[in-house]
Amino acid sequence: MHLVFWNVRYLNSEEATKSPEGLAVIAIFFKVTPRSNHALEPVVKLLPHVRYKGQKRTLSLNLEKIIPWKLAPFYRYRGSLTTPPCAENVIWTVLDQPMHMSVSQYKMFVRNSKWDLNNYRPVQSMNGRPVELCNG
Repeated sequence: MHLVFWNVRYLNSEEATKSPEGLAVIAIFFKVTPRSNHALEPVVKLLPHVRYKGQKRTLSLNLEKIIPWKLAPFYRYRGSLTTPPCAENVIWTVLDQPMHMSVSQYKMFVRNSKWDLNNYRPVQSMNGRPVELCNG
């Protein structure tokens, strides 16, 4: 899961893509387990309503329940968005520990998304950019 944020100094995400400090992404890996992740249920319930480009729904999430209280350890690096416009001004935070989701939640994501077709950007060269391990 990628949670994309833009700096509040900018009016919108398009404006933020033009600034070196404009965008931040928190990346969370998920492990499929027998247990449901109740924090994901609001997202799972909306999936059938946002299958195609242009479909929108409003969602209120408690990010404290999705993102672990203690983020560390995590990796941080400067990179780019993985979908158009592929802006190269993103500060990435990749959590080291995966969260969990149930088999049925995973199936909802697969059934209701085109995630396997939307891999817009291949892996990019690091171009000398360091990846830092932060232990908090």
